[in-house]
Amino acid sequence: MSRVCKKCGGAVKMEDQFCMHCGMPLEKEEPVREDLGKEERQDENKAEVLSMGDYLLMLILLAIPVVNFIVCIIWIISSNGNPNRRNFAKAWLILAVIGTILSGILSFGLFQFFVMDHPVNIHEHIEYSIPEEQFIDNFMTELNEV
Repeated sequence: MSRVCKKCGGAVKMEDQFCMHCGMPLEKEEPVREDLGKEERQDENKAEVLSMGDYLLMLILLAIPVVNFIVCIIWIISSNGNPNRRNFAKAWLILAVIGTILSGILSFGLFQFFVMDHPVNIHEHIEYSIPEEQFIDNFMTELNEV
């Protein structure tokens, strides 16, 4: 393997410390390995860590109805945003959709249980203390006495 001098462009060996053509000191270069290239690319793509304030702000925004879905979708769609925030928004959106579906199923089931399976007859639950004919007779006698 050989490398090139940055000053004169002459070919030098990997173990040389000086250029054989111009005498310039050569920098040590690590051999490039293909398996490290992928790790280096991952290091370059690492996003900065979200602070506690960022998480608090995100949770406050996600606590506001309707706004939470809009903000979540914006965070997911944004290509230049923080990937940590994007992943958090994806996870929150999945949980919100699952929670909405489960609460809808539960609400429908409770509605079916209380209303459809147990019809309420209002006349069965009203208790009359005096039968209607007796009430009218009592009212008429009181009216005659006055």
